[in-house]
Amino acid sequence: MLHHLTCARCECCVCVTAYCPVEVLSYNAYGTCSGTNNDHEGFVKLSGTTVWESGWCSSLTNHRGVTILKLDPFSCTKLESRTFDTYGSTSAATDLKNYLNGLSHGDLVIGVSGDEPSRELSAAESTLRDWGANVDDVGFRGTFAFIAQKGFPAKTILDKVLTDSESNTDPAKINVVLQGGLATYCLAIDYTHARTEYNDHF
Repeated sequence: MLHHLTCARCECCVCVTAYCPVEVLSYNAYGTCSGTNNDHEGFVKLSGTTVWESGWCSSLTNHRGVTILKLDPFSCTKLESRTFDTYGSTSAATDLKNYLNGLSHGDLVIGVSGDEPSRELSAAESTLRDWGANVDDVGFRGTFAFIAQKGFPAKTILDKVLTDSESNTDPAKINVVLQGGLATYCLAIDYTHARTEYNDHF
């Protein structure tokens, strides 16, 4: 026996939601490495998994300055990361500004400072303000951390600690869950001419 199945046109809307626990801990350099309890470490964790870590006077690589991690909130994964040495490089802030300006509208990033981020940061400060991350007042060896979406500065989550002594004991940190219906994809599938045939005669 031969069966024919013909489907009419249908439209299917799929709501894609995000649930992404994010932990960010910045760190600074304080004192000298020869002192006691002067090792400082920072990290970024997505759903409990460490996707970036750095440290001063520790076994970790010291990513000095500002690190930006581009984030996919739906899969809760890191897409890429770039570190800009805004302490030691006079061009790093311009590179940071150009990187942020080159991202697409709606892109989501995590920013975290390490060691010392402020000395050569001035060229990027206005761009960071445009993203909702005003860190102009962060001093030498202060710390900051932020989560921001390009084009939506009011949504930015920012924590900053202005001085080195405060950052030594309580550096900037964020612990949030990114969630909600962030995008909807509507698919129009035309099955007008679709036909499935099968034979159940044995």
